[in-house]
Amino acid sequence: MGAGWFAFAISVAIAAAGIGCTTSPEQREAEIARVAARNRLIARGEQPITCNSPDECEAMWGRLNSLVSSCCDFKIQTSSAFLIETYGPMQGDAILVACKALRIETDETSTMIKLSTYCGRPCDQALYAQAVMVEDVLAFRDSMRTRSKQ
Repeated sequence: MGAGWFAFAISVAIAAAGIGCTTSPEQREAEIARVAARNRLIARGEQPITCNSPDECEAMWGRLNSLVSSCCDFKIQTSSAFLIETYGPMQGDAILVACKALRIETDETSTMIKLSTYCGRPCDQALYAQAVMVEDVLAFRDSMRTRSKQ
């Protein structure tokens, strides 16, 4: 089982421990809904990003470069064929999101893109930014594949 399942299990355990401390069924339901929504957000951001041809990979990498520039709170520090990384965050900064993308060739015909977002301490803004960027790149890839079949 992957790290995503481990994070999910920890979130459920923490939520379950905290739920017992709430005083009403409405509060328990609201907390369960909040934890479930957060876990769905994490899962959306952890979807694999893959491409199958050099042209597709280049287009997706360019799209991701633009997204990192617009969705992350820090300026891009490094932008190469295999790494996009922003500056930042300062230790303890809870709301500004930094980003890092790695392009990893898995074999001669396939490439995986790994996106990471983070703050100076845990923050939901980073989870949201990662989910938005991953879904945008995947939708972009799917639209390119659909156009190429027509």
